[in-house]
Amino acid sequence: GGAAAALAADGFDSLRALRASSISASDLEGYGVPAERAALALAATKSEVPAWLLANGLEDAAAAALTATALAADGFDSLGAMRAAELAASDFEAAGAPADAISRLVSALTDGGAAPAAAEPVGQPQVDLDAVPIDEMLLLSLIKVAGGQKKGATFPTHMPIAELQERLIDRMTAFHKVSVEGEAPLLKKGAIKPIHIEMKRAAGHNKTHVSGLESFLISPDALAQALKIKLGCTTAVLKLPGNNVKEQEVLLQGHCVQEVVDYLRDVYAVTSQWVDLKLKK
Repeated sequence: GGAAAALAADGFDSLRALRASSISASDLEGYGVPAERAALALAATKSEVPAWLLANGLEDAAAAALTATALAADGFDSLGAMRAAELAASDFEAAGAPADAISRLVSALTDGGAAPAAAEPVGQPQVDLDAVPIDEMLLLSLIKVAGGQKKGATFPTHMPIAELQERLIDRMTAFHKVSVEGEAPLLKKGAIKPIHIEMKRAAGHNKTHVSGLESFLISPDALAQALKIKLGCTTAVLKLPGNNVKEQEVLLQGHCVQEVVDYLRDVYAVTSQWVDLKLKK
């Protein structure tokens, strides 16, 4: 209808778009949604509960929206939550459900009741997934390649969704994110590099080298101090070779490879899949 077209024209062309927005009931009225339906329409974008209430006892859209809001405030924001808690008549009454509808709601919750009407995309046209129309945005971002085009080159007007998804993934750049409680997350381009633990022997002594800690937001100084106390060995923090290298390595006196692996796992939750071992004798 007119309301759906108006919403779609402003970018609200799907349930996901409405959920991501801060649109209000009054905004919906401004797009042409009848006032008596606006509250329910808004609540329905957040939950299936309003539509279920209407399908199983409530006759007023506004009352359904208000009851659903009250239930959600108590943690019952889905049918699954309501069924798991086995809501009773008193619960619906406390949420403001009309007295004449409460018994029907309790029965419907126990027996399954009528399912709410399936949500339909707002103003979203049906698209053949085997022949998606190529608009200017898709053409520039996924079809044309950088560096100019040959004279007379032509481009497809339709493509299968699977091929478009493949092209999208090919053009994406890999990033990784490391999050540690109490620290700002680390977001870097490319795949995460593992921690390197290498055992070397020099001047008749075993030495364990640990590097790559910064990729996991682990302080080399903190690790060196902790292992010095835990293992009772001499430790040092050294700058890695290279003019533009900022990373450091922890050097431990002795063969401490397994002890370091265990400590990283137990204290920092860095499992063996993120540790690269190089053992030399």
